[in-house]
Amino acid sequence: MRPSSLFDRVRKLLEASRFDDYMGLFTDDCVMQFELEIVGKAATRQYFESVMERLPDIRHEALPVTETDSAIAAAEVPATGTPSGPIPIGDVNVMPSRGPAEFIAVELLWLREGKIARWYAYNDRLKLYASLGIGVTPRAT
Repeated sequence: MRPSSLFDRVRKLLEASRFDDYMGLFTDDCVMQFELEIVGKAATRQYFESVMERLPDIRHEALPVTETDSAIAAAEVPATGTPSGPIPIGDVNVMPSRGPAEFIAVELLWLREGKIARWYAYNDRLKLYASLGIGVTPRAT
């Protein structure tokens, strides 16, 4: 499977909440780095199940990717979804005052034997918070 086909399959299976098929795309020792580091298939599945609980109708726009046999880079992945309840921000759950949630991610995936071994994503959290009507004030240093 070409890496870009894998990237498309990742999105489609997640959006359909087909977690058994989705987890088949990952190595057993996969490492995810989003807001926190997640190690292993069980923890990865738990994380994505919670994402789908919070944003059950999440949709990702398919954009061209840069790829090699062992890596995929997506420079910009716009996503939208309607929150089903509070959104975790640090140690606090905040109820959005409006929606849908909108954010843009930059994603890098490293592959081993055609499966995702490491996934790094940076999400534009300020765009997400603004779309939900959540005010964020920087801490004084």
